[in-house]
Order: sequence, then structure tokens, then C-alpha cells
Amino acid sequence: GEDGKTYKLNQLAVVETEHGCYAVLVDDKVEEGEAYVFFIDEEQDQLTYVDNELVANEVLAELDADYDEE
Repeated sequence: GEDGKTYKLNQLAVVETEHGCYAVLVDDKVEEGEAYVFFIDEEQDQLTYVDNELVANEVLAELDADYDEE
């Protein structure tokens, strides 16, 4: 993390939007419902934390819609 600490995150889902593919990760030690959104950059083979709240909310809304369909 930005604070220099190491966190263990678990993958909750992979969400595809019109802007790309995102991984939604959760930390079992944080409050329920808190998730972290990362952009999956396949060209660079890396995850990039999404700090744009609008993009993160769009990804999480898409995830909610997917769960509602099931």
C-alpha cells in the first residue's frame, strides 16, 4: 500500500465494462462491503489501483447488476 504496509487481498470478481476489465479485491480484515478496484492492464501484465471514485463506483455497480441477474 501507499503506507508501505503489505496487504493480503482476495479476488471477489472480474468485471468487464466498456472502458476495460477490472478486478474487484477485498481484504478480510476490513469492514464488510469495502472493496478495492484495480484496472487489469493485460499489455503490461499488471494491476493498477483505481483511485477515481466515479470509475470505481461504475465497476461496483456493474458487479451488483451481475449479482442481481443471478
